[in-house]
Amino acid sequence: MGVAERRQRERKERRQCILDAAERVFLDKGLSSATMEEIAHVAEVSKGTLYLYFKGKDELYLAIAMRALSELLDHFEKARAVGGSGKQRLRGLLSAHVDFAVRHRDRFRVATSWLSSEYSVGDDNPGFAEYKALITQVYCVAVETIELGKQDGTLRPDLDGHVLATQLWGATYGAMTLRANSIEVMRRMPNQIDWDQWSESFVDLMLLALGNPEQPSDKELS
Repeated sequence: MGVAERRQRERKERRQCILDAAERVFLDKGLSSATMEEIAHVAEVSKGTLYLYFKGKDELYLAIAMRALSELLDHFEKARAVGGSGKQRLRGLLSAHVDFAVRHRDRFRVATSWLSSEYSVGDDNPGFAEYKALITQVYCVAVETIELGKQDGTLRPDLDGHVLATQLWGATYGAMTLRANSIEVMRRMPNQIDWDQWSESFVDLMLLALGNPEQPSDKELS
């Protein structure tokens, strides 16, 4: 390995370490209160070094969010590649989203924390267009899957793909926020919950509501 290649690899590894450290700080302090100084401290780099990688907190947050979106999109593409009816593919997408949120709980929480925070990245930020493009890709996969289900008759024909995609986003976000904070949720609940079974039944419930009642069930199709 040459010197230039080694330096490039080291720079990439340090960048990932900075993103990991920033995730921990954002979770601990919140988006609005977190500072670049705190992130540099947790990442064990100087503030000057941190600014060599990211110009500010907005750019750093966008990088974290885009990393999460890229990973989620990869999960979606793998689920879609399995094939099947539109309803079966939608099940795959919902299950992939749930699986991502469970496996990468902290990343999911940070990437979606803008939904419950006053912190906002301006759309004039140089990285916002790339960030929005990734969200659009995820959104389009969902819409295309819904439209496929309407065409092949496995999903209700009255569904609006664009509206439903955002509704499923909201429902999944709410469900996975509960799952990601299961310890605190259970402190407030009168009974225990099997969270793995809970997640599976959430997907089943979504598909039950969206399926075309005039078509056979997934079990009957298989």
